[in-house]
Amino acid sequence: MKVLLAEDDLMLGRSMERGLRLAGFSLDWTQDGPQTQAALREQTYAVLLLDIGLPGLDGLQLLQWLRSEDRPVPVLVVSARDAVSDRVAGLNLGADDYLTKPFDLDELVARVHALARRGSGRAQPELQFGRLTMRPLRREALLDNQPVTLAAREYDLLLALMENPGTVLSREQLESRLYGWQEEVASNAVEVHVHHLRRKLGGGLDQERAGRGLQAGRRGMNSIRQRLLFWQITALVVTSVLVSAFTYHLAWQAFNRVRDFGMEQIAHSVVRHGVRPHSWALDPPEHAAPRPTARPAPQDNPPPWVTDDLGRFISQIWSTDAELLYASVEGIGPPLQEPGFHNVEWSGEAWRVYTLVDDEEIVQIAKTASDRASSFAQMAPWLLVPVAVLVLLLGLLIRVAVNRALAPLEALGQDIRRRDEKDLQAIATDGLPEEVAPLGQALNQLLERVSRLLTRQRQMLADAAHELNTPLAAVKLQAQLTRRAPPGEREAALDELDQGIARSTHLVAQLLQMARLEADGRERQPVPLRLDQLAADVVAAFSARAEARGIDLGLDRREAATVLADPQDLRVLLDNLVDNALRHTPPGSRVDLHVEQAEGRAQLSVNDNGPGIAEADRQRVLERFVRLNPQNEATGSGLGLAIVAQIAQQNGGLLTLASSPPGGLSVRVAFSALPTT
Repeated sequence: MKVLLAEDDLMLGRSMERGLRLAGFSLDWTQDGPQTQAALREQTYAVLLLDIGLPGLDGLQLLQWLRSEDRPVPVLVVSARDAVSDRVAGLNLGADDYLTKPFDLDELVARVHALARRGSGRAQPELQFGRLTMRPLRREALLDNQPVTLAAREYDLLLALMENPGTVLSREQLESRLYGWQEEVASNAVEVHVHHLRRKLGGGLDQERAGRGLQAGRRGMNSIRQRLLFWQITALVVTSVLVSAFTYHLAWQAFNRVRDFGMEQIAHSVVRHGVRPHSWALDPPEHAAPRPTARPAPQDNPPPWVTDDLGRFISQIWSTDAELLYASVEGIGPPLQEPGFHNVEWSGEAWRVYTLVDDEEIVQIAKTASDRASSFAQMAPWLLVPVAVLVLLLGLLIRVAVNRALAPLEALGQDIRRRDEKDLQAIATDGLPEEVAPLGQALNQLLERVSRLLTRQRQMLADAAHELNTPLAAVKLQAQLTRRAPPGEREAALDELDQGIARSTHLVAQLLQMARLEADGRERQPVPLRLDQLAADVVAAFSARAEARGIDLGLDRREAATVLADPQDLRVLLDNLVDNALRHTPPGSRVDLHVEQAEGRAQLSVNDNGPGIAEADRQRVLERFVRLNPQNEATGSGLGLAIVAQIAQQNGGLLTLASSPPGGLSVRVAFSALPTT
């Protein structure tokens, strides 16, 4: 990995060069601004270490040039200027990190490695999408190579979409990109920004491609409100369409019946008031004008009042011998039909015909079907107006009802958003609807658990601070005494200092173990575990220490036993049990481990023949920082059995303290056993 060091101080530059080469970097070293600029033009570097006070061209000017050229090399500013304003200026000009002098070499190497890792996945200096170009390093957006003025959040929204082309981003993803945790977010904030982007960019984005990402700004079907509105209004519209179709069908049937009844009444009226057939046989007087038998045939250009009904309504009178005696239009009319109503095709058109048979004549009335349909079409829209009005009114009422029904959720969300991180009081659930109350109760249970966890952590921190004061004060005092001790006593003073350091180290290690258990941040992975094999490993690990103290440590009973537990947790549990036994058992004692399985339970026991613990103190000793004999426990912390109890509980085990057969303490942990293969 090649690094460019731009540093004008000779002594510091040599030291940094040597340290970085020892860390495995290849390195070029420049001592002024123009030389650094030339090196960046000619070579490609993984990281640039840049001092601000370079001669010729200072570091800030060089950094500004570097970003204006869209060169993506990561930059670590290394400078003695440690004011906040200097650090802010460097970072705003495009620096990726800022390290103040003096610094530790290990920290410098770690920061260079971190920048190199980030540089491998660095954002592209330019993003192109159709006619739109974005330059993230300069925070510029160009449409057809012309700058586009965007607000900060509009720019961030567009950058998120451009970095994920063809990917649908959820509304929550965009909100997390645009807003901080403590910021109030309006329900339609993302939609507003998307609308502004569309207005400012116009046709700059290919709608077919960019639309997929921009659609993510909409709330979609991820909103309960929109789901309710969608399904309720959809059901309303579908129901309205079905009702309208059914109403239309019924109205059409009724309209046809009314029109048929009208044709029937006309036919009966002709029969009641018409001229009988025998009257047609009488000779008219000589002075009388001949009686027309039919309306004259249509003229070539008849007036409108003639053509309104001409040829669309026909009345006919037939003799009982099926001879046409009269027609309202001469030479026109459907053929004679059987009595009753008929649908007839005549002269290329559909007709509705009614035939009435009398004793002396037959009356037939015909009306075109298209004329009937046209008349109904003029009337039908007025039948649908009430349905349309009803749909609009019900749609508005549904929206109001949904908003009112979801108001408790909105109020609950606002209540939670208004709280700071210290407010863990329960949420009021008295006024919540039955469907929302379980959510409020679940949140209250979560808040209660978090509150208990924070209380335990605060208590643990307070206890830890108190417990650490003593060994740290002892270490400090022992160090001062060692410094002042005469040569003959210095060895003993160093031994005491070693004991103080050992006690502090042991306490810190157990505090870290307890902190990990309290935070419960690690995801446990229970697996089938051979308890007897784990016990054998722990005995082997502590055998040298037990031998040094003159304690007989062994595994005197070992039955094959398999349990389901987290391997790391059980190793910590066993380590603490054996460590605790070795610390509190005098030299020449015996510590035995037993592993046995019976009746579906696997039990691990650690027995010693030491002083033991009185039955009245066995429950109290499981609490944190409890030491029964502080004056005799120079290296004890009071956390060992507390850690064991916590691990046993988290892995489904049962911890008991009892007297061992030799008269000491027996610590037993029982787990549910699995079949041993």
